[in-house]
Parts: sequence; structure tokens; C-alpha cells
Amino acid sequence: MTLAIVVNSCVSFSPTTMPIFLDSMRLARIPLSNVYCILGESDVDSIDTSNEYTVIKTRFCNVDNTAAVYLTQTDHGRSILNAYTHIFYTHDTVRFLEGFWTTIQTYLPSCSSYRKLQESATKTTGLLHSQWFLREKSKVMKYLANTDIDKRYAYKSSIGIPNEADIRANCSHLPQWLNEDVIFDFKDDFGATGDWFVKNADVPTHFEDIYGTGTVRKAYVYNPPGIIKYQKNFVIVDNNWQMNL
Repeated sequence: MTLAIVVNSCVSFSPTTMPIFLDSMRLARIPLSNVYCILGESDVDSIDTSNEYTVIKTRFCNVDNTAAVYLTQTDHGRSILNAYTHIFYTHDTVRFLEGFWTTIQTYLPSCSSYRKLQESATKTTGLLHSQWFLREKSKVMKYLANTDIDKRYAYKSSIGIPNEADIRANCSHLPQWLNEDVIFDFKDDFGATGDWFVKNADVPTHFEDIYGTGTVRKAYVYNPPGIIKYQKNFVIVDNNWQMNL
């Protein structure tokens, strides 16, 4: 069994976040050749393999699900899924702990579909069986695929998605909100189903200015699998979603 780490990001955040999560990957002994950083909201599509890891820039603007759209809707994305039995999907606002790579390997044999980071409000993070994901989530990602940067916060908030009625009419096992949980399955009543690493109530937290911007962020420590997820800050100004690091 083989595992890729897919990091969802965007071109504007990546100069700040990439050095931090890449340093943590090195400390966690994650092979960087298995790492794919997918940066959305780009003016161009490109693939850079000049480093140990792969950096992909894409025009897709789906915030939490940009990498998921890329993986299922492009030839190169599908080739990544076909090259590994599993992927660990997460975001650039994460740090990997020292035991992550060893720990996550123990979950591969039992993961025939997915294991969410937590039972709900999953932060679009978890272990995915590549062929399950390709088979079960390509359809919804085709509906969600967006390249209009002015609509990105509709896809972040799940408020005002233009074709939501079509999505719900044609896709199954959807969460109540079509944002951070949509890469996983949910019951018809939106209840959680499938496996998860940690119950929501069992996640220790602390506060940290991880990016040196003077803004303290809430850090969620998930062990297993061995990551720290930093909460991004979202505010609404003049009825528009704004996001900062």
C-alpha cells in the first residue's frame, strides 16, 4: 500500500504557509516525493517538480475543495490518485507531528473508503482510499468545480452555490453544507457515518501565533493521526467574506 500527502492551498497563502508545513513534514520523516501541494486561485495552470515535492497551480477556486476538484477533474489529478492506494488530504494550515508517518501507515489496511479527521466539521482533512474517492466523489466535484474567483466564498460558506439544487438532485450521501465535509459521506439526515480518527469533543486546543502576523489562532491537536490544525480566520465585511492569515 502507498500513500500520498495532498495539501490544499492557494497561491496567495502558500508563500507563508508552505515553509511551516514542509519543515514539519521533514521532522515527521514524510518522504517529500509523496507530497503534492495544490494551489488554487492561480492565473495559470502549471506543474513544478523541480523540488523534492510537487507544486501544482490551478485555476480552480473552490477554497477547501480545490485540490479535491483538481484530483478528480484533471488527467494529472487522476494520475496521482491512480499512483497511490491512499491519500491523506489536508490543508496548508497544518503542522505534522513527529509520529505522523508511522501512525498513518497503520490505518491503510483497514481504510477501504475514508477515515475522517473527526466525526463532523472535518476541516476537509482525512485519509481517503484513492479509488473510492475517484469513484464516489468525481460526480459531485464536477458539479462543484469553479474557476470564478468572485464566487469562491460561496463555495467556502456553502451559501449561494449557483447549482446547489442540481447537486442535491443528482448526488447522494451529501452533508448539510457543501463545504468542508463534502469529500466524505453522510446519512440522508446529514448524520455522520464512516470512520474517524478523533471524536470532536476529545480534541485538545491551545492558542498560537503560528504565522508571526500578530494574530493568535486556535490550534487543534489531533493525535492520532498526529497533526496540529490551525483555524483560519474568516470575517464578513460589507457582506463579503474576507480571509486572512
